[in-house]
Amino acid sequence: MLAETEGRGEQAVARAVTRLGFASDAQVIRCLGDHLNIPSVDLKEINIDPQVPHLLSEEFLRRNNIIPVEVRGGDVYVAMFPPIDPAVLDEIELTTGYRVMPVAASENDIRYALNLSFSTRHRTRQTIIDMHVGEHVPAAQSRFVLDEVVDAVEAPPIVRLVMDIVDGAIHERASDVHLEPQEGDMRVRYRIDGVLHDVMQIPKNIEPSVVSRIKILANLDITER
Repeated sequence: MLAETEGRGEQAVARAVTRLGFASDAQVIRCLGDHLNIPSVDLKEINIDPQVPHLLSEEFLRRNNIIPVEVRGGDVYVAMFPPIDPAVLDEIELTTGYRVMPVAASENDIRYALNLSFSTRHRTRQTIIDMHVGEHVPAAQSRFVLDEVVDAVEAPPIVRLVMDIVDGAIHERASDVHLEPQEGDMRVRYRIDGVLHDVMQIPKNIEPSVVSRIKILANLDITER
């Protein structure tokens, strides 16, 4: 193992140790964290705020195999596979305006967390959360002036939401998409292998805008109810 990793740094040694079965990922990360005097974290055991990873671009995070996991005060905690590149820390601080607090995590766990945070379905759920919290998307329900309806359905969150619903259906290999208005929220379901699966609930206040956006994409008359 020493010959195999000579001159290749701590990461190569850590990979070799786990590959050869001398220690688990968690044990190696704890040792690296102790060596660098930073905490270690098991990303599969914590709930990451869905908005925090989006402080930085997916491309940047994947290129450096890192993921922000928490913002606390003026600090952003970023999971990294040691050793830590000071240039990456500087770029994070410059981009986000937060002071970086590194935590050690395994490469596999970081990739898993990135895939989860930037998956189509997760991004769609976050769009809905943004709409619930922001309440900045006007409902088209009581509007009859065409220009106002178009303004509502062209709002970026609506455009992104509808795009993500379609992208998600393609990714899941769904044969069709069901948007089902109910007494409360509107239910979205995908038919996969003949079975309908619940995907999300769309808030009542943006339901008309979503429907109108789909009508626009289908070249239908959005004023016809």
